[in-house]
Amino acid sequence: MPDTELHGPLSGIRIVDLSQGVPGGYCTRLLAGFGADVIKVEPPGSGDPLRRHGPFADVDNPRESGALHLYLNAGKRSITLDTSTATGRDLLEGLLKDAAALIDDRDPGVLEAEGFDTSTFSLTFPHLVVTHLSAFGQAGPYSSVPSTNLTSLAMGGQMAPTGDPDREPLKNGGYQADYQLGLNGMTATLAGIWAADRDGSGDEIDVAAMECMASTLELALNQYCYTQVDMWSGRRGNVLSSAIG
Repeated sequence: MPDTELHGPLSGIRIVDLSQGVPGGYCTRLLAGFGADVIKVEPPGSGDPLRRHGPFADVDNPRESGALHLYLNAGKRSITLDTSTATGRDLLEGLLKDAAALIDDRDPGVLEAEGFDTSTFSLTFPHLVVTHLSAFGQAGPYSSVPSTNLTSLAMGGQMAPTGDPDREPLKNGGYQADYQLGLNGMTATLAGIWAADRDGSGDEIDVAAMECMASTLELALNQYCYTQVDMWSGRRGNVLSSAIG
């Protein structure tokens, strides 16, 4: 990753990034763009999974030249840690002591399995903001259900109006649900950092892609509440009164 010193409103604030997907990658990329010192923790061997996404600018060096990796990891520093080992956990704790926030978009329960649960954060790192990014949240009936960007689009309601009226629902292009999750995670993290700076104690933040996508359904809920007319039960072709985001 480029060793570029950024300046901005978040200069001097350290963010530890444990994420391995687009949501956390985008969340911390935005924070890095505001000047935060983002330290990307990569697993040993294969590194960040985003490195394996093409297209690749240099086919002889795909690990360092993937378009998604170069975009989402811009402005970050990188360290390789095996957080499943005692040594790796000790090193991670060293990073967290001076960090304002920790971002994690891995499956619910992974961080706890590595020895970092709510009690650990509240006792050892009371100042730390911990932001969890997942499809359906850290608890609840769907929290353990495997999910992808496609699942979040469908469960969040965005696929219902997308496509031709006489055809099956379609997904939006790209990773819209993942990017919405990352964007909302970034704003929630900023609010958490501000609150921790004011009160001296950090919070655990739980952001779900399903809820993020539901919030993009234009004025569907308000429209129904006022008119009792369901405008979203069928697909609307290419008619969208507003863009996502």
